[in-house]
Parts: sequence; C-alpha cells; structure tokens
Amino acid sequence: MVSSLRCALTLGILLAVPSFAAPSSPYHVQLHYETGTEAKVGIIVPGILSCMNIPDPSVTANDLKLNPVFTNTACSEDGKTYRGKESHGLIVYDPPNCDGVFHKVFHKKGCPNAGLVTIHITKEEGKDPVVTCSTGPPALGPQGYKVQCSGPQLPDDGRSNVKFTATVVKSTLAAPTLTTVPALAAPSSPYHVQLHYETGVEAKVGIIVPGILSCMNIPDPSVTANDLKLNPVFTNTACSEDGKTYRGKESHGLIVYDPPNCDGVFHKVFHKKGCPNAGLVTIHITKEEGKDPVVTCSTGPPALGPQGFEVRCSSPQAPDDGISNVKFIATVVKSQEALLVV
Repeated sequence: MVSSLRCALTLGILLAVPSFAAPSSPYHVQLHYETGTEAKVGIIVPGILSCMNIPDPSVTANDLKLNPVFTNTACSEDGKTYRGKESHGLIVYDPPNCDGVFHKVFHKKGCPNAGLVTIHITKEEGKDPVVTCSTGPPALGPQGYKVQCSGPQLPDDGRSNVKFTATVVKSTLAAPTLTTVPALAAPSSPYHVQLHYETGVEAKVGIIVPGILSCMNIPDPSVTANDLKLNPVFTNTACSEDGKTYRGKESHGLIVYDPPNCDGVFHKVFHKKGCPNAGLVTIHITKEEGKDPVVTCSTGPPALGPQGFEVRCSSPQAPDDGISNVKFIATVVKSQEALLVV
C-alpha cells in the first residue's frame, strides 16, 4: 500500500449539505492502474482531490474506488451541475535505484514519476454522470515513462459504475538533466516567491506541504516564520506550450487549529478530523521569453465545502525574507458561508 503524500481534507456529513439531483444510490469510479513495462508501479494517495471524497484503495488489486460528492453545492457554479475531479501520480519502481520496500513506502528520490492520471466527473441535474480521463506529464519534466488512460470500461470490482485503466509505459522523451534541458530566458539569478501565511482570527493556522505542485520544485519552509519559499523551474520546457512561455502554479491548503476539537500537537502534525480546512491559496507564475515573471495569487474554498473559514490573498508586496523576489500573504478569516457539520 502506498503512503499518503498529502494530508487528507476534513470531511463533512452529507446530510448537512443541500442535495441537487444526486443519484438514488452512491456513484463510484473504479480506477485501475497497471504497468506496461517490466518494472512495477505504485499510485500516490489520497492524490489531488477537487470535490471528491478520499478514495478507497483495494487490498486485493491495483484499484482505487473514487467517490464524487454530488450533494456538495459548493462544487456547482449554477446550483444544477456538479463538477469534480481527482488526480493521482504514478511511481515506477525501476531498479537499480528504486526497487525496495523503503522506496515503495516513502517514494524517495530514484523512483521515476510517470505523470498524472486525472478523472473528471460532470453531473447535470436529471442526467447521468459524464466521466472522462486525462493524463499529464510529471511536474518536473519527463523521467523515462508516461501514463496512458483507457476507458470507459465495464467495472469489475463489484461496487463501481464505470472503470478506467491507467497504464504506465516507456516514454520516447528523454529523462532531463541540467545540461540537456534548454533554458528559456530564466533570470540571471534564481527566482523565488515568498508565501507568508497568517491568521486573521483567534485560532492559529498551519499550511499543508508540499502542496499541489505544477512545474514547481518542492517549496522550502522557513524555520523562523510562517513562510514558504516557492521555487519555479523556468528551464523546464515541459512547462511551456510554445517553447517560449513558462507557466507554473502551486497550491497549499490552510488548516485552522480551532479549539475544542483541534488545538494540540497531534492535530498540528497529522491534520486530523476536527481541524477545519480554510481552503486553498494558489500562486500562478508566467515567464515569457525576454520579460520579467508575472506572479499572481488566487484562493479557493475547501474541496468538500465551507467549514467556517476562508482564505484571502494580498496583492504583491516587497519580500522580507532576504531570498525572494516577490511576496504574497495568505490570511485565514471567518467565512460568511454556512458551516458544514463535521
């Protein structure tokens, strides 16, 4: 069983969320993953969830049961159409650098990342769900493998409504090295973004790392302040559609340590149930050839609906960490939306 690289979002009780044409019985998607090479593969759970409950891994097969939340009105722009999606990374246990139990549990360096598989679900009022599958390359460029998705297929797990299969195959793209990846007008010195997070309420807040990374290196947390140093990879041509413009982004969840259910060290380390999720803060970076980077900030609600708090992001500011080029502040405040019962 592969380990979780991201902390699970706090779950809400479905009865507390207004329903809009949810199926009469639960609807599930079977995501099967397999290898098309000699090496074995594993999948990263819980994955990147948007309006989906945490998936259920099979103990007998390479399967995940995906669980959309049709009753969550926060996942509908018009109150009638639900939209959810879920992404999972596929790891290759490729000898000689990655073939042991230690690697399978901790996904250490040396294990190639084949990329992402994403299941998209749309449920219009009065209609059957429409489910599609897409794939994407690893955030840090090709590593010798890629993911191919097939389906829809008939499920064979005895509990799902539709099945998709994600297969890892050899890629024709070479794994990158620092000397083989062309630079596209990267700044003369490394470019970084300071993301500061703070509370605007009485409760303390924490941030989920490493977060959801797209064409970004793993962020560096500060040991003296509530800061992350974000690290774009301008030299990664896999992050440019035209070979001239880099686009990267990075999202982090904000957790509220709100007594009486969540105020101890145990909760701060493991982000357990009882700790409200305030939502996401996302930093977007665009770097056109010959121009300075353009950095913006956006926020979003928790994937499973409002939980009493929300995130607000400041405009760009002068950094004060001594290493970054620009700074943004994510502040957690009380939300005006109804609180989910947890």
